[in-house]
Amino acid sequence: MFEDWPAMFDPPARREVDPPQPVTVNLARAVARTPAKLGTGVPLRVRAGGLDLDRRVPGLLLAWARVSTGEWLCWGDGLLLTVDQ
Repeated sequence: MFEDWPAMFDPPARREVDPPQPVTVNLARAVARTPAKLGTGVPLRVRAGGLDLDRRVPGLLLAWARVSTGEWLCWGDGLLLTVDQ
């Protein structure tokens, strides 16, 4: 997973979760975005069939990596659903 990211320090700025752990992801908090306001020209086909980022979805936590500002970013495997599902 991190083969192309050599560890420069100890402890490294990343760690794998082994075995992967089941998680529930709140997409509204996990994905930074600026929601579009109704009536701003977003086509109905997009509003009706686009990805739904306002729900919680199951997933697997695979790893953590530290960003240059100190926060931790998770690497996971999960499911995104469209609004119509």
